[in-house]
Amino acid sequence: MNENNKRPGIIWQSILVFLIILDGILLFLTIISPNLKVATLENMGVFDLVVSLILLVVFLWKFKHHKNGQANYFIRNWTDILALIPVYFIIYNLMGFTSVTIVVKIIIVIKLVALYLFSRKIGEEFINSLERLVKNLLNIKKKLV
Repeated sequence: MNENNKRPGIIWQSILVFLIILDGILLFLTIISPNLKVATLENMGVFDLVVSLILLVVFLWKFKHHKNGQANYFIRNWTDILALIPVYFIIYNLMGFTSVTIVVKIIIVIKLVALYLFSRKIGEEFINSLERLVKNLLNIKKKLV
């Protein structure tokens, strides 16, 4: 695989990490700022839904292409499923909640932990991709010299 094929992967992983961090910040804001407007909560719900759908696509792609079998992948990555649940969207857009209750806060904390675990995996893949890219660039430089 040449360098051009690896660059979109690195960019894609960077975008995923950025979206996960932003979604986590929004989730955290809900916990510490209980007086957010209903429209703000609904917009955060839409953003959470979009991020969750993107993470679902990533999860399904990895699930389908896992080398050691799909059952093994599911067992090792079951916490990722918690990160795929669009908490904001379900709570504020579908269920119609207009305030943050203690139950909602607990659910949000669970999703925050799941997002953290999911982002660690993506981050590790990102670092490995960068290391391979640097290694290949150094090999190309050696060949040119």
